[in-house]
Amino acid sequence: MCEKIVKDQSLLAMIESDMERYGYMAAPNAMRNFIMNTQWDFNRRQWVGRQIKDNTITVRPDTYSPDMCLDLLRYALTCDVNEKQKAQEAGLTEPRFELVPIEALIAIDALWSLQGWHKPFQAIMEYVDIYENGKRYLVPEVLAVKRQPMPKPRYISVLSFHTNRIGVFSGLRHPLLEMHGDSPCMGTKQTSNGKTVMDVEMHTSFTVDTEGAFLALDFELGNLVKKHRNASATHGLSQGYKWWVMMGVISLSPQQISIHDEILKRTEIKEAMGLAGPDVTHDYLMSISLDHKPELITHSPVMTAKTEVSTFQYALPFAF
Repeated sequence: MCEKIVKDQSLLAMIESDMERYGYMAAPNAMRNFIMNTQWDFNRRQWVGRQIKDNTITVRPDTYSPDMCLDLLRYALTCDVNEKQKAQEAGLTEPRFELVPIEALIAIDALWSLQGWHKPFQAIMEYVDIYENGKRYLVPEVLAVKRQPMPKPRYISVLSFHTNRIGVFSGLRHPLLEMHGDSPCMGTKQTSNGKTVMDVEMHTSFTVDTEGAFLALDFELGNLVKKHRNASATHGLSQGYKWWVMMGVISLSPQQISIHDEILKRTEIKEAMGLAGPDVTHDYLMSISLDHKPELITHSPVMTAKTEVSTFQYALPFAF
């Protein structure tokens, strides 16, 4: 999958010289070429900046877009299921490669939800469609997009939007669990900087529990797919991430707890602004953004008895 060279001639020569022996590498090589040829295609990039800094979101090409990530997962899962079938037909005990093991699938699903790129359990639904429903997504051949200059950034002011959906339970919290304080699933705790968060499983790094993943999928897969397949793509996007954490399938390091809490808050802000999910168009972003940074509002938050906690009537006291 290395992309440091434009075309892997040695690998291509191996594949063409002996298809029976090396043909299984054709699909991963096609995926590598697709990634290589599209790296400068800004239409496949996420234009909504990840951070909210000085109450402003920057608009310019950044990471892969939600649609591009979805395409890559579909291609990778198709490569995997086809290889497993070919390995079985050849009498092999194991497939010769696996691009997306179960741990990676869960991580992808959770991180898509964390960032608000897709509705909850989208990656799981793709797995079901490919492994159980027979769908296939072959890697397309595309012409290489030439390197091009980065567009000048544009800016969206968070303060120009008002919403009543971001409140005290935003971030790494779950109001229903907190309402039932004796819940055996998950309590709350205080971080070192005084934030209240879910008492998630701890590890030295972001970790997916393989046994927990299989148990969750065995007992909950049908309900998850049924519940979310036809659900709105722009409502509660971060709930999938919270579910994986709540079930103890995903563990976080102490440092990641505060980071993910802030990312979740940022995701909920973007969702309320219509800037989350896969359907945010470039034209829409251009229509609501400015070619200059908006003036900063530096006064302290002004709250009154008639102002709900969950409204943006004030400058955000944080920068993600």
